[in-house]
Amino acid sequence: MKTLNTYMDRAWNDLATDDDWWKATLVLGLMNCVPIIGQIIMFGYLFDWAKEAAWGMHTPLSRKLGDLGRCARYGFLALWVMLIWVAPVVIIGLLLGLVPVVGSILRFLVELFAVFVAALAAAGAFRSVIYERVLPGLQVKRVFMMFRRDPGGFGQAFCVILLVIPLLAAALFIVLLPTIPFINVIASVATTAVLGTDLVPLALLGVITIVVALIVWIAGALVSAFISALYMRSLGYWMEQFR
Repeated sequence: MKTLNTYMDRAWNDLATDDDWWKATLVLGLMNCVPIIGQIIMFGYLFDWAKEAAWGMHTPLSRKLGDLGRCARYGFLALWVMLIWVAPVVIIGLLLGLVPVVGSILRFLVELFAVFVAALAAAGAFRSVIYERVLPGLQVKRVFMMFRRDPGGFGQAFCVILLVIPLLAAALFIVLLPTIPFINVIASVATTAVLGTDLVPLALLGVITIVVALIVWIAGALVSAFISALYMRSLGYWMEQFR
């Protein structure tokens, strides 16, 4: 059994093998900014890259997405498998939430269980991508047997996702900190202008709000792409032991 450090070290080494690794992450992050289709292609590419790790191939993260058709196919395949895994649990949680008195507690417990199911669903989706068929990803017994063989390694690899919180907070702090004084001034002037006829401060505040929202969206997409790359590659190395 391998530890988190081993998975993370190997995933990071593969990611950072190329000195321009940040450019590859930037490409994935920009792809992640495109709702639904772009995100599906990004995850399809990362599943494909992680599949190489499961086969013991130490390949860097390429700046070129390569075969977009294959990336989209893998992404849709993984999405369907994960939806089939998670949807029943979500529906059960919604129904239990309607139970009088204890409904909120039951729904919360089901939501916690849904996180565990989603983690297993990622492994199931990985199996589907490897075999390029839906059925292998839905073999719950096989996926659970894999989890039982190395639950610690699986859980530790999954914890990589938790890095998104401090990294995103740090990215937003660095990007938005210089704009805070300016935003405060505009907001103060705009508040005063509400009672008058001067709409310029209000217009400026609206523009700034849109720009800040875009910055937050892009920063979130970049951080999410970076963490997803590390997580998927770590999961690939976890899968390597099940040849």
